[in-house]
Amino acid sequence: AQENASLPGSREKRISFNRPELPRFFVDTSMPQHSGRVIEVPDDGDFQQAIRDAQPGDTIVLQAGATYTGTFTLPRKDGDGWIIVQSSAVSQLPPPGARVTPADSRHMPKIVTARNVQPAMRTQHGAHHYRFIGIEFATAPEVKRVSAIVEVSHNRSTRLEDVPSHSVFDRVY
Repeated sequence: AQENASLPGSREKRISFNRPELPRFFVDTSMPQHSGRVIEVPDDGDFQQAIRDAQPGDTIVLQAGATYTGTFTLPRKDGDGWIIVQSSAVSQLPPPGARVTPADSRHMPKIVTARNVQPAMRTQHGAHHYRFIGIEFATAPEVKRVSAIVEVSHNRSTRLEDVPSHSVFDRVY
């Protein structure tokens, strides 16, 4: 749709504005029901081990303010339940559907890459049903070049079941 508006003080000049198109699709991002264990990872804990141990339905809780450094890999798991990775201070964040700001990062754990060209988080073939809530993804100060902080990729797979799917990033920074 276009609207025409006159510039102040001029009858001759008109500006045409294009309104952005509304979304064509709706994705239900409502919070899944928790049905499994809660795996708490302290600020000096092994986040990758928690990911390996988690099963669909489990929630991994990372400590707000802590930094988890590495290139963490999300493996393929059997089942359709969600594995939730969330901040220990998720209740201090804006409600679902609201945007976070830099001021909210104090309530978030940081997942950080310290290696050039390596992402902080990546998926394996067929990884699915991961939901991140209230997480900050970043690079360490010494990293000078990175192509992606989070890499959700199928790496040229030709089989549909190898394409990562069902990844939700909710109130991340």
